[in-house]
Amino acid sequence: MSNATRLVLLSHTPDPQRICSSAARLSSLPGSPTKILDETPEGGYPDYLRRILSMGHHSVMEHANFTVAFENVSVFVEQFVIGFRLFSFTVKSRRYVPHDEAGYVVPYMAPEGGPDLFGGDDKPYIGPEFYGPLSQRYLHFCEGLFMAYKRLLELGIPAEDARFVLPYSFKSNFIVTGNARSWIHLIHSAKNGLGKNYSEIHWIGTKLQEMLSKVAPAFFTRIDDIERLSYEKDQRLASVSSKLGLERNYSEERVQLLWHTPDPDRAVAVSALMGASRATAPQIEKALTKEAEIETIRAVCENGHARELEQAIFTFRLSGMSLPMLTHLTRHRMQSIIVPTLAQAGKSPEIICPPTIGNNPEALAVFNSAVSSQKSFWEAMERFQVPQENRVYAYLSGQTMDVVTTMNARELHHFFSLRCCNRAQWEIRDYAMKMLGAAKKVAPIIFEKSGPSCYRWGECREGRQSCGKAKEVVQFFKGAI
Repeated sequence: MSNATRLVLLSHTPDPQRICSSAARLSSLPGSPTKILDETPEGGYPDYLRRILSMGHHSVMEHANFTVAFENVSVFVEQFVIGFRLFSFTVKSRRYVPHDEAGYVVPYMAPEGGPDLFGGDDKPYIGPEFYGPLSQRYLHFCEGLFMAYKRLLELGIPAEDARFVLPYSFKSNFIVTGNARSWIHLIHSAKNGLGKNYSEIHWIGTKLQEMLSKVAPAFFTRIDDIERLSYEKDQRLASVSSKLGLERNYSEERVQLLWHTPDPDRAVAVSALMGASRATAPQIEKALTKEAEIETIRAVCENGHARELEQAIFTFRLSGMSLPMLTHLTRHRMQSIIVPTLAQAGKSPEIICPPTIGNNPEALAVFNSAVSSQKSFWEAMERFQVPQENRVYAYLSGQTMDVVTTMNARELHHFFSLRCCNRAQWEIRDYAMKMLGAAKKVAPIIFEKSGPSCYRWGECREGRQSCGKAKEVVQFFKGAI
């Protein structure tokens, strides 16, 4: 199997420009969609598409979809890509698939390198001809971490926990599907925005644009004419934070409910009854009894189309999560999540040690040795003045980040059904349980039946991978939270 980095266009909407041209013309021409499509030539009307896109009518691009395989890119690229919420992702699991042979990417380590070294068609990373003293040490550092990973597997540590010692440069494989509008946003951000200072991500953006331009040049050839965004926010916010002398408090609670819709239970009940009766909010507030409020919310929560729950929102600060957990959390798309730049992870002194490792003296020694190795290499990067963007690749996966996220009650129900389950990864399960406890204190009726599917719906949906303890889990959630 090839270990080379590449992007592969697996499939796309047939003749995407013709489909989108037809969709655009439908709004201003008589006739059915099929009639207009039949009258539209192969390749559509490129000039017409460019003109309406320049006017800001970008939704027509959403009719064209593209599926791309990302092969052997760094896990850092994966984290960047899954931050774009309007895509569909499937990632090779690190919980179930050992990554001892995954390999890793080699960034340019010296400060005088510059992005020109990454400009070749097939060279997103440097080759042996550019390896200097620090790059050689980086190779030794990564090989040592992979040896530690293999040793932890030999000691019986689950792959999902052994991965905490892997460098953030290890290779990942995943498939992404999205429409043309979403791909343009990602490409523009990779080349001009959040990813522009990271050579690998900039290269990814360039290759995606080249590849997709061959299929739909009207969309992808001149993306700067379509996507006109500023990306100065991070620098400006950093400046404000510095002026205010703001620093992270490492002793704070890992889960904090920062704010929420006032009286979420009542807000959902009133919203639901407004939709059902067409009465005004004051009328409902005056008539609504506690018993009716409970009955209304239960009717909503037990329904498959519980849109009324979206009227209640909850904002959490989640502190000290590992980079693997960040990946799990980010893949929940129906949330508004604020993630600092990954350069911030290197400023945290905390590295998560999984319980299975902490409870095994020999495994703990391997883990501590990996942490010591990372600290030593980090000091070397400091001496060599390695750009902050390239230090990302020397993170351990167990290093931590803080995020702020806002979810509505409907999404929280979904989140809890997956992440409070015994099958969930242990770290995100711990956070989910604390989030559920906090949410239940302010919205006890909305979340009275929230939890894993065996508790919420009365059935386990994990199939053959079920923990087999549904009765015990149901009893726990009935009384513990």
